[in-house]
Amino acid sequence: KPDPTDTLAGKLILVPNKKNYKNGETVELTVHGFGMKAVNALSFALAYSPNDYEYIGLEAKEIGTLENYTNDRLHSNGKKSIYPTFVNIGDKPTLNGSKDLFILKFKAHKNGPCTLQMTDGLLVDKNLQYLLF
Repeated sequence: KPDPTDTLAGKLILVPNKKNYKNGETVELTVHGFGMKAVNALSFALAYSPNDYEYIGLEAKEIGTLENYTNDRLHSNGKKSIYPTFVNIGDKPTLNGSKDLFILKFKAHKNGPCTLQMTDGLLVDKNLQYLLF
């Protein structure tokens, strides 16, 4: 049963493992949860061009009991988006504090800086209250 004193809080940030990449190198983006409180689900979008990056996979870190429903989609305009989505199924402990949640891995198809940015971020608590980030 949700604790009514728990107020949803927090945000997610992307931290690349380095500033510039060479063609063929692995781009690792750590998703860091900052100041989280009562987070029962999370999601965001990350658009990318398949000419610039290839999605390799995801490595879970301190994601707790949340289940992974991440989806990599190809849109009709030729762009791709990955939708990292994690959700607690049933009454399980929520995410709290600041921690590295998971790492998104891509293969760079060109030399240059990492241009990947998250959009449409969403944190949800057990009462289905939500925060956009």
